[in-house]
Amino acid sequence: MTTTLRLLLLTVAVLAVGCVSPCHAYHRGDPVSVLQRSQYKGYRTEWAELMAKHAPRFAIDRTIKYNPVDSTKKYKSDQEYKIQLSVDDDRFLTSWISVNSGHGDYLRHLELELIYSGPNIINVKWHVDYHGRDLHGDRPDYIYVQYHWSEYSEIDSSFGLSFLLIVCAAATWVVAVMIVCRFDFKRKGKKAA
Repeated sequence: MTTTLRLLLLTVAVLAVGCVSPCHAYHRGDPVSVLQRSQYKGYRTEWAELMAKHAPRFAIDRTIKYNPVDSTKKYKSDQEYKIQLSVDDDRFLTSWISVNSGHGDYLRHLELELIYSGPNIINVKWHVDYHGRDLHGDRPDYIYVQYHWSEYSEIDSSFGLSFLLIVCAAATWVVAVMIVCRFDFKRKGKKAA
């Protein structure tokens, strides 16, 4: 097998491996895994996945009504109740978010900013908004969760120019070596004759 053919096969193999996308890549509208656990009176629940209707959809902004409180448990509003979220198969974890402070402050609005690049989530940020007791003294039945997607695209022109310079320099070097080898081969051929 000639050196040129080997080099060509190696180039094709490297390009083929580089073009294969990862298996966990998201497409627009795909559901993103979000798990929740809660803490009440010093006890923590196990992680439980949010239902599909409450989960974010990749690269689609939306706002939902969500009740983070476990309705099967007796819950007193004078006790602190917290939740923690895990996004994208435990890649991103929020800190404990207080749903009820135990002093009359309730979580009204939770904004999750999901930052993505290409088909992957690269960061998650969250912002909360609280309000005091309503006029009736009852806790709200739900909170608003807003999923906001931001695309991060890194354009590095200096890397592109450096890469182009290196490729051109390598191509120039290869052409120069080929010219020298041909010249030397022709010169040796003339001396032999």
